[in-house]
Amino acid sequence: IAGVVQTVVRWEDFGLRQLARHGVPRIMPFRLRKHSSRRGWRITADSLGRNPFASDINAPLWKVRDGRMVSLRDVAGEILTLFHRRIQQFSDFRTLEHISAVFDGNARSLLDFETRPNGYDDVGRTIDWGRRRMRRLSRSKYEKIIHRVISHEPVRIGQKRYRVDRMNGWYQVDCRELGTKRRRTFTLDELVQMSAAKKRAAKPSTKRKPGKKRRV
Repeated sequence: IAGVVQTVVRWEDFGLRQLARHGVPRIMPFRLRKHSSRRGWRITADSLGRNPFASDINAPLWKVRDGRMVSLRDVAGEILTLFHRRIQQFSDFRTLEHISAVFDGNARSLLDFETRPNGYDDVGRTIDWGRRRMRRLSRSKYEKIIHRVISHEPVRIGQKRYRVDRMNGWYQVDCRELGTKRRRTFTLDELVQMSAAKKRAAKPSTKRKPGKKRRV
């Protein structure tokens, strides 16, 4: 997910034409349905002309915009290829190799098991989080920002202080200035960059002052 997000945020915009520009396969027909309880849209089982959850993922049943008939596995593989480079930056080689094998049908995912493996519920339990090495690991810049967003802690940006109102989608944060109550929206990248700039500005200079000349 991190690799996909880091790729998409670098696109010129988030319009549908970007899908064609970057070669993302689009199944036709494609019909969005109104969400029953939220303001927005959703994809249901009949949005694509047939139910993808009840179809053979290896059968070339799906027509894409360029006229080809492909399988769901083909679509998934093409999409993975588009984001492969960024995913590689956030993953180790073995994990990326396993993801590719799952998409190619050469390895199993959790969906391929009849029941969920017991080990699925034990992820992380074998790690001793109290060890000194674990305690020394600092949070990433994004983790620190997201923690402040979730806890609604005030954020200082320049000479102004803001309180977080809410997340706006997956990437933007709606804030309100404490003094004027004016609303302003920042991206997570902007908050991280401004936080880093603030720390650099606050860091005292380590240059040594020239010593006084001794009288001879």
